[in-house]
Amino acid sequence: MKIIALIVSGGEGKRFDKNLPKQFFRINSKSILEQCVKKFVDCSLFYKIVVVCNREFIKESKKTLQEYKLNFVKGGKSRQESVYNGLKSIIKLMRY
Repeated sequence: MKIIALIVSGGEGKRFDKNLPKQFFRINSKSILEQCVKKFVDCSLFYKIVVVCNREFIKESKKTLQEYKLNFVKGGKSRQESVYNGLKSIIKLMRY
């Protein structure tokens, strides 16, 4: 069985009150996004990992996570739309 993880990291961080969304905030020299993805990678349960990113920060997300082999998807205007985009991507991955 092939299991695909979906990590939704498409927020803008408006309530976080920083220049970057909270997923890029560093704790112990690693961003929250890196720490989250590393847990999924280290688990070795997943065939693929899809990360849904804010359209404005997709380059930053790819740069932050460049050491991992991931699939990136642009997020939508709402969390619901971002999850939908991620699920559509997973359906395409499952066909291969």
